[in-house]
Amino acid sequence: MTPKEQLLLELEQAPDVVIELVLGWLQSLKELFQRTQEESINWPATPVTPPTQAEESTGSINAQSADDGDLD
Repeated sequence: MTPKEQLLLELEQAPDVVIELVLGWLQSLKELFQRTQEESINWPATPVTPPTQAEESTGSINAQSADDGDLD
């Protein structure tokens, strides 16, 4: 028996509630996937400019000074 045939047999024997639950999950996943695709097309909404060399060096200095060695 192929996996597809086994799945069909199990679905025939499953209660309708289980089938509706699985179909609901699949619909939710489909909607989530579609929203993710739409958002990834529109992301980022504002243009991103790379940091200037001065910003990069300042950022690294600030990152080092912010770490005072305390682990709390």
